[in-house]
Amino acid sequence: MTMWTSDIFAAALFQSPSWAVESFSGEQLSMAFESDFPLEPLSVLVSQRRKTLRPQETPTALFTYVGLEDIEPETGLLLHTNVVEGRKIRSASKCFSADDVLYSRLRPYLNKVFVASGAVTSGLCSNEFYVLTPNRDKVLPIYLRFLLSMPYVVAQAQRWQTGSALPRVPLESLGKVQLPIPPIDVQRQIVEQIDQYALRLQVLESGLNQLRLQARTVIMDLIEKSRPPDPH
Repeated sequence: MTMWTSDIFAAALFQSPSWAVESFSGEQLSMAFESDFPLEPLSVLVSQRRKTLRPQETPTALFTYVGLEDIEPETGLLLHTNVVEGRKIRSASKCFSADDVLYSRLRPYLNKVFVASGAVTSGLCSNEFYVLTPNRDKVLPIYLRFLLSMPYVVAQAQRWQTGSALPRVPLESLGKVQLPIPPIDVQRQIVEQIDQYALRLQVLESGLNQLRLQARTVIMDLIEKSRPPDPH
């Protein structure tokens, strides 16, 4: 059995967001991403939007709010559109704008990554999201969302997560993930394909919901027919 060892200065420990061995192993434990396109770290592709708001201070104002439970794992689809009064949002919340990417720092293995486009382009979100603003000169928002939801990134985020009961991934660590960045025109072609698959997925989900409703109706009819006749 081969064991990897290395000397670490105390200063490096105190500066690191995580004391996990992966934080100090460099390339020896890294996960390779094979691509014909150049790899760039997430840290140079995005900036973090840090603006927050305390909606409780305007209790009757209406806010579009996105929580972790509103994002479908893997696909990043918005399951619910919540418009709520400020009094119902109990804590300070992060602000997001059009084309921002919301990345769940809590339990990154759940793979919840949402891009603010379509029906919801701005609003407030849970503090358990990182709100990432893509550098549009380098990466398109939907392409970035696709990359961040890939198993390769999910596995990397799990390696960096800290905490046992409520594991979170530090943004400093996540920023080190290397992503394949083709030219913008190539990204546009990829996004077109992603949009087509997303549309197809919505059609299939709509059909699935209809089948569930039909099945429920049939079962209820069978239950009604199987009831004994009323003696009166």
